[in-house]
Amino acid sequence: MIYCDDAKFLDAWLRWGRGPVRDQLQGLMCGDTKEINVLPEIPALRSGVTRTITKAWITFKSVETAADPTENAAFTAAGGMISVTTSEVAGRGVITNSSEGSPELRFDLTAANTALLTPHKTYHCAIQVKMSDGALYETDRFTFDTRQQVTVATT
Repeated sequence: MIYCDDAKFLDAWLRWGRGPVRDQLQGLMCGDTKEINVLPEIPALRSGVTRTITKAWITFKSVETAADPTENAAFTAAGGMISVTTSEVAGRGVITNSSEGSPELRFDLTAANTALLTPHKTYHCAIQVKMSDGALYETDRFTFDTRQQVTVATT
């Protein structure tokens, strides 16, 4: 007989990087490098037209109603924004599968960027995608809390 511990399974799944984005970011250590894997749900069109994702963004804001941060600029305590396309860019990420039916995105948070976020603060986060037909979808929206590293040595 095989017994399954649901909590251990969920933890392993999240570590693998395929869990909800909020769970991947909750407790983000400021100054850590983090790879965020996203499986966005894209609304299908009744017309049956096939589309692909051409660009995607992950946005972090300390104040939800603040203006969007500058795309791909260094983060600040107020937040930051990373955009990705199907061409991988070091320190940003890539659209690993652009198909509408099973899309996959990867955003790379660098230590240099996360170090600029404020520890013990709640940030607002959103994932947005742009489709080949020009449609925009915000596929995820949530808040998460950051944490402070105990050891901050970098050498």
